[in-house]
Amino acid sequence: MEIDVSEIDNPLGKKIGNIIEKIAIEMVNEMKLEAPVDTGRLRQSIQIQAVDETSFYVGTNLNYAKHIQFGAPPHRPHWTSLLKWTRRKLGEDEARASQIFLKIAAEGTDANPFVDRAMDNVRRKYL
Repeated sequence: MEIDVSEIDNPLGKKIGNIIEKIAIEMVNEMKLEAPVDTGRLRQSIQIQAVDETSFYVGTNLNYAKHIQFGAPPHRPHWTSLLKWTRRKLGEDEARASQIFLKIAAEGTDANPFVDRAMDNVRRKYL
């Protein structure tokens, strides 16, 4: 979301910029709370970046974040990574990892819209 308040006179524009920054910070915090956790890398990557005094970007630079948010079509996951995940999350062996591999290859992965949930949480604070 980008809001341009540069046309507003300076004192009011500054105040609006402060409010927008506060909302952006709340969004970062909510995204971190809503993000699924495996290794914690996704949560750690969520941050705010100021464009100027009244515009901010909130998000992550991790490529896989979009696959968590929106899901992924059928694909062949990286075997070693999947095996590590299966052992870490399920305490399971290669047989279970093979089942998961085949399911992802056939069906893809479901969406986990953590950004949408974070936006809803922030929106509720202001509506």
